[in-house]
Amino acid sequence: MTAAAVSIGIFFWLTGLAVGTALYFLPTIIALMLHRSNAGVVALVNFLLGWSFVGWIVALVMALTSDSRPMQVVQVQQYGYPPPQWAPQQSAPPPGHDLMKRPGDPPAY
Repeated sequence: MTAAAVSIGIFFWLTGLAVGTALYFLPTIIALMLHRSNAGVVALVNFLLGWSFVGWIVALVMALTSDSRPMQVVQVQQYGYPPPQWAPQQSAPPPGHDLMKRPGDPPAY
C-alpha cells in the first residue's frame, strides 16, 4: 500500500468518525441551538442512552418539544426626561421682583 492510499484511508476514516459523532449527538446539538432549558438533561440522556435507538429517539423528542417555561415579556415605554408628570412646577416671580437685579445694585426709579 502506498502512502497516498493510507492517507486517503485515514482521511475517510476520520471524516466518518466526525459525521457519526455529530449524528450521535444530534439531539444535544438541536437542544443547544434552540436554547432549551432542558439541554443538560437532553445531553445526559443522549450520552448515556443514545447508543440504543430508543434512547436516541427519546433525547430527540425532548430536544424538539416546546419549552414549558413561561415567557417573560418586558414592556418598555419611552418618555422624554423627565416624564411630564415629574417635571417641577415653575412659579412666577413675586410682583415687583426684578430678575436682572443683583445684590448691591442701586435701586431703580
